[in-house]
Amino acid sequence: MQTKNIISVAAAVASFAGAAFAGTPVKVVAPAPVPPVPTVSPWSGDLYAGYASNYTCRGIVASHALVGGDNVIPAGVNLNYKLNDANSIVGAASYNVPDFRS
Repeated sequence: MQTKNIISVAAAVASFAGAAFAGTPVKVVAPAPVPPVPTVSPWSGDLYAGYASNYTCRGIVASHALVGGDNVIPAGVNLNYKLNDANSIVGAASYNVPDFRS
């Protein structure tokens, strides 16, 4: 019985509180947008390695290897550091390894 009385008193207080705030305008404030954090790294680059050989057709060499040999393994790296939208620093290194198998 006592629980019933407590619940009815709480409901009456809640209804009076709701009626008291019925005409009060509510101002809704949206949070300011947070600018996105750039996640793109200014560094970029690539590594490469391959195999190049002279193409011989009927005894005629159609291409020449860079180091004067018949077979070459080129390897290198290219690096790029972006300073801003218009400027960047670029560096590259390469080496042609002679293939001594032939």
